[in-house]
Amino acid sequence: MPLEWQLYLPREWPDEPDRCRRAGVPDDMLHQEKGRLALGLLDTLAQWRLTAPVADAGYGVSTPLRLGLKERGLSYALALNGNFRCRRGGLTRCTGGRELCTVTGRWLPDQRL
Repeated sequence: MPLEWQLYLPREWPDEPDRCRRAGVPDDMLHQEKGRLALGLLDTLAQWRLTAPVADAGYGVSTPLRLGLKERGLSYALALNGNFRCRRGGLTRCTGGRELCTVTGRWLPDQRL
């Protein structure tokens, strides 16, 4: 059951006013990245003592969202896609056979898993 919600407007929609009008999107609605939108909603819900947000991979792959949750002291359960690995000390994004630490932004040394 949703506790709070806000319309997510895809990046290209504000450039198509006729499409927005047909869909009933308010004229002053702007695109916001999903992670930024989610953090704003969580800040609104903070007074409810929210304990652990849960979200799909559309949000889980957002490093700014995960860091924002950590900064807020929230435990969370976010789905990831196959491009990520959990490691001791953090999460890494796998790109071209290499691993990038999503916290430090540094490439990890080659390691066989």
